[in-house]
Amino acid sequence: GMSMPSNKYINLTLGATGTTYIAPANGWVYICLDGPNSHYVQISCDNIPEYTNHNGVTSYVSLLVPVTEGTTFSVQYVGLSKVVCFRFIYAQGSQ
Repeated sequence: GMSMPSNKYINLTLGATGTTYIAPANGWVYICLDGPNSHYVQISCDNIPEYTNHNGVTSYVSLLVPVTEGTTFSVQYVGLSKVVCFRFIYAQGSQ
């Protein structure tokens, strides 16, 4: 039931692994990380299943996860060397 991502977003600052964030509206959490082989990123939310992307072959890993307003989510990662993108993208009609 989530609307598609809009063209409005806010950039987030990635904290230490396990840092908790709160979704400001209905939308999507988008994260892209670069690092050495055998790394992963995981987003855990209080009302939806965990989303994990593990890549042992290339250095790039990303996730796009739907969240509702007020959802608490945390980001866990291993093998990070560069944050390519970490942002909250508003769902259409929610900004």
